Amino acid sequence: MTRSLVKAVLTSLICTAVVLAFDGTVVSAAVATPSPISTTPFAIKVNYAAYGAAASRLDALLPNVTVPTVMDDANYDRRGLCNTGSLADLVGPLTGFCFNAADTSDCHTFPQGLTTTRDATGGDYNGRQLIVTSWYQKSECGSSYDTTRTKVILADWDADHPNTYRKLMLVKPYIDGAGNPNFSAYTLHASGISWYGDYLYVSNGSTGLEIFDMRKIWRVDDSGDGIGRQSDGSYESAGYKYVLPSVGTVRNAGSSPLQWSTLGLDRAQLSLVTTEWIETSGTRHAVRYPLDAATQAFKPGADGLVHATQALNYTYPHVQGAVSHNGRWWFGASLPKAMYYWEPGISARQFTWIGYTEGLSYWEDASNPDLLWTVREAVDTRVVFAVEQSRYSV
Repeated sequence: MTRSLVKAVLTSLICTAVVLAFDGTVVSAAVATPSPISTTPFAIKVNYAAYGAAASRLDALLPNVTVPTVMDDANYDRRGLCNTGSLADLVGPLTGFCFNAADTSDCHTFPQGLTTTRDATGGDYNGRQLIVTSWYQKSECGSSYDTTRTKVILADWDADHPNTYRKLMLVKPYIDGAGNPNFSAYTLHASGISWYGDYLYVSNGSTGLEIFDMRKIWRVDDSGDGIGRQSDGSYESAGYKYVLPSVGTVRNAGSSPLQWSTLGLDRAQLSLVTTEWIETSGTRHAVRYPLDAATQAFKPGADGLVHATQALNYTYPHVQGAVSHNGRWWFGASLPKAMYYWEPGISARQFTWIGYTEGLSYWEDASNPDLLWTVREAVDTRVVFAVEQSRYSV
């Protein structure tokens, strides 16, 4: 390359504020850095027994099963990593899997959040290593968001077990007009999901979070298409064999209510983090809440509320997944397609990414590179995959 050509290339790179790393990763220096703000407005109220009466009565009526029992009864086969053409812009080694062909092409149901047993325990959960995704279902294909039900899919990610997965409907216990314990189907968009200890947290939008206990999975009658208590006293769930009932709630209690668009777990700085959706422009919040390793629950203050320990303003539009690890942050955006990375004390960076990605989860590994897991929701190119986090940080 001639000296004049080198100069021209360097001038172009400087003008566009883009640096090409040696491994081909595109890193943009011209990215707005999140700014710390006061944590005071972001208190939350947590109740781990919000559905106590109804849940307790149903718990006595319906067989309880464990996560290993559910996975031993998994009835769908997952495939190896597929749709790799849609992943061509990603850098470095990839790992992951696809759901079966029907779930990959289903235009009625879409994956949103993602969490794993590495979030829950740092390893496996009762002997199973799992990737968990949250899904919402629509009555018709198209742009309508008339969510009719919500589910989670538990997929084995362990060489010691079959490559299978199982679907569980999320349900809400209540006492019906006749005084009977009953449950209804949740209709959550479920844009965020995170698992810590025994508790699974699922976003309920601006309302807050719903809390599920992975020790309480109910076996129901899967022979019919009803939902809840039937006239003969049995309980159905639209053909699902297992349901996961909510046990508690997280609700906004501060002066600045959150959207809870994403959820992520930081095991290194034990906390749950959330971000808010930006449609095209503006400023939203990324907030961190402390968890307690001893109780495996949120850590309340002296006033009984849980107070944020970090709050940021950021301006990245279309963030559909965000996670933090030991104070570092990743924001996965669908438009423009970008992975934004920031850690305190340095400027934010932008990495090449792909569209239609949803929740992010950080996978710690003592023997191999740490990973960032996500799920691509697009019909026909749907895929669950992980990249090495070192390729998307500085």
